[in-house]
Amino acid sequence: MGASDDVFEPESFVSILDAIRNIFIKHDFDAQATEVAYLIDLAHLESPDFPNRLGGGMMWGSSGSVADSVDLRRSLAPVDAETERDGIELMRLLIRLAEQMKALGIASEGSEFVANAFRRGLDMLGTPEQDQ
Repeated sequence: MGASDDVFEPESFVSILDAIRNIFIKHDFDAQATEVAYLIDLAHLESPDFPNRLGGGMMWGSSGSVADSVDLRRSLAPVDAETERDGIELMRLLIRLAEQMKALGIASEGSEFVANAFRRGLDMLGTPEQDQ
């Protein structure tokens, strides 16, 4: 586990994962929505595979992963204001997810790297991580 005194409960991730899945469903990113739905199922089942899958390449990797799809753009198609807002919210949710993983001692190299990149991206946009 890690140095954290918090008890690891996979169910504690479900609300964030559900919000992420809903954004992907809204924008027809079926592969990413399916991956997140699978993680939700693993969390409900309290599967021992949950932490590794949550920290793995399908979530935090490149080309087609959940994290790689945050701009919600199809090829070179222009992005409308609603899609842009949803992409920013997706970044915020993934940052929260990575922070929760870190707090519970299950962070991965990928989750840490991506969350830091998203924080820098939001800073550059002048967009706060969390709406106050």
